[in-house]
Amino acid sequence: MFFVLLGFLFLLYDRDDQRRQILGWTKAWREREHAKDPRIPLEAPRSKWSLTIRPRADRVPGPDWGPILWNRPWLVAMALSLAAAASIKWSGAYFLAIFCVVTIGIDAATRKEAGITFWLSGAVLKQGWASFLLTIPISIVLYLVTFLGWFRTGAGYYANWVQEEASRAWGGMLEWVPLSFQNFWHYQSEVLKFHSGLGADHPYASAPVQWPFLLRPTAFSYDYYSYGEHGCASTQCVEAITSLSNPLFYWLGTIAIVFLIMMLFVHRRWQTVAPVIGYAAGYLPWLITGRTAVYHFYVIAWLPFMFLAAALALQTLAGSPQDDRRSRTPAVTAVAIFLGLGVLVSFMFYPVWSGIQIPTWYWHLTHWLPGWE
Repeated sequence: MFFVLLGFLFLLYDRDDQRRQILGWTKAWREREHAKDPRIPLEAPRSKWSLTIRPRADRVPGPDWGPILWNRPWLVAMALSLAAAASIKWSGAYFLAIFCVVTIGIDAATRKEAGITFWLSGAVLKQGWASFLLTIPISIVLYLVTFLGWFRTGAGYYANWVQEEASRAWGGMLEWVPLSFQNFWHYQSEVLKFHSGLGADHPYASAPVQWPFLLRPTAFSYDYYSYGEHGCASTQCVEAITSLSNPLFYWLGTIAIVFLIMMLFVHRRWQTVAPVIGYAAGYLPWLITGRTAVYHFYVIAWLPFMFLAAALALQTLAGSPQDDRRSRTPAVTAVAIFLGLGVLVSFMFYPVWSGIQIPTWYWHLTHWLPGWE
């Protein structure tokens, strides 16, 4: 979660830097070309969306494809952060792939805004390969670096797989590959084979379609004690730690994601799109996986995007200072009351987040849905 959220922050920084460079380059191009040909305007004209690679007959002269941007430190930082996420859990690679595609989309939209003629092909074919070189190779290198101890000691899982049986060694054109990398490749392929079709019965297994509704959280630990055991002052006590989020804020996050998706058809803004992209990058891949042994706690990776969406939804509900005070005051009051209730619910659920011993009657108060038991 930390590295995914950090990568998202760097994606936003790269967006601002990317726009500054493209708009600055286009402005300099127009000033230079306007001095040669007054027909070329100094400001980018508004134009209709067009995916054609052929120039329109009535188009205003402008740069054809735009620049290739190599100075993208925030893009590199994003790739490193998401590679670190993938080194912890492979699903971090989903975020890397989708966020890299998003940067191409931002590039295309900015080139169109700047009046670049072939804005789409310029973003995909001209900038795309450069962005690939800035992100994917360094991500692979960082992933390998995280296995440095495995390579150095030779004592890790499958670290001597080829040495144990000579017939396993690669031959032909791949014979030159060091045995350590052959072992590593086998290790990674076995990880993929194991997880791609993992299926098992588990009392806390939860299908991805259940995750947005918080139907089956995961119990990480729970112990029951009778009166007098470990300081239990009730007939029976419980010490439990679960993946249960604050239900009010969690459900608000799910509703807010739906709200932002609806807003895309009404008032499209990049601030509205950004949390939805982060949520989709984390959640949608799990809907198409063949695994059955999956659990609700996976949501932790994209939970921040639900909270960002919730903040935007509450901000929209509360309105702005420019709105009519008579309509805004009740909305702000409703938001304040909801946040206050959310804080109280957090105090209520804190014992089952931290393993504080509580009586069983209190434990049952935290079971709002049957799947929480």
